[in-house]
Amino acid sequence: MKTRKMNIQDVTYTVLDTDLLYHIRKFIERVAPTMSDAYLTTLKLNLETLTIKKSYRYMFLHNILEQHQFMMNYNGKKNEILYHPNYIYLIYQELFHVATTKYNKNMIYQGLSEGTKKNKYRGRGFDTGYTLYLTERYFCDENKGEFFGTHRFTKNIMSQLCDLIGHDQVLYCYMNTNLNHFQRYLVNYASDTEVELFTNIMDELKDAEDKNDFVKMGSLNQQALEYVNKFERMKEKNQIRLIAKK
Repeated sequence: MKTRKMNIQDVTYTVLDTDLLYHIRKFIERVAPTMSDAYLTTLKLNLETLTIKKSYRYMFLHNILEQHQFMMNYNGKKNEILYHPNYIYLIYQELFHVATTKYNKNMIYQGLSEGTKKNKYRGRGFDTGYTLYLTERYFCDENKGEFFGTHRFTKNIMSQLCDLIGHDQVLYCYMNTNLNHFQRYLVNYASDTEVELFTNIMDELKDAEDKNDFVKMGSLNQQALEYVNKFERMKEKNQIRLIAKK
């Protein structure tokens, strides 16, 4: 497959030629001006070998077997996006994954998550929620009804965590694929054990949203919100202590 060079915002990107170059250009044009060049290093590297393929398997599973999760997916190990042609608009959230995925031996790091070939990603709830938060922020005009309705619980919780920690801090951790750094911010408001329990709840919540398991979604969302409320109360206490010391 041929490659094509695109000069955007005075930066040259090398991209494998694809019918979806228009969408890749739109992604870069909107995201790049708001981020430091250092945040775009992984995106530039992955774009050089990224493959994007229409999947007839996805079309069969989605249209015939009604397995509606088969719309578009990025495989970080293969650096490949497979898509159902009716859902091209989902490419923007997958490009955020392209911009934040690093593969190192048996470990794969993606945004606010990390995992191995055999295990589910740890931090996948954080990563999915924040990816959709960013997608909605940058590409709200691409909404196709169900687009921003998916994973709304994890997305809303990540929005609250941005208010708690600071959006720039969360973005730094996400674009540098550093789950541990993100968790260290939360340790300011809870113990290591509590932060790990919260991480597990967010992962389970994401899985429940994948399956549309509304019973689990309601219960897990409530548990996650209780942790967020605890973090917020601790932040207020810390601020009061600092004021008192002055």
